[in-house]
Amino acid sequence: MTNITEVENRIITLRGQQVILANHVAELYGVETREVNQAIKNNPNKFPNGYILELDKKEKDERVTKKQLYGHPLFHSKEFQAS
Repeated sequence: MTNITEVENRIITLRGQQVILANHVAELYGVETREVNQAIKNNPNKFPNGYILELDKKEKDERVTKKQLYGHPLFHSKEFQAS
């Protein structure tokens, strides 16, 4: 079971918003990041407008440098607003 501290530790600030990266959502749910991204792609109406953000190349590179993203960048292109 995930506790609140595990979730809070994964929240970052991006574009002035608190967000959780898709790879961290996957870790919290115990699934692969590609499964999270596939769920987003297959069910876009389940997510409110503005809830899912796409990282641009610079943002992706910054996340990799800070070791917040890892693996294939194709699977780490989305994040969820935390608030």
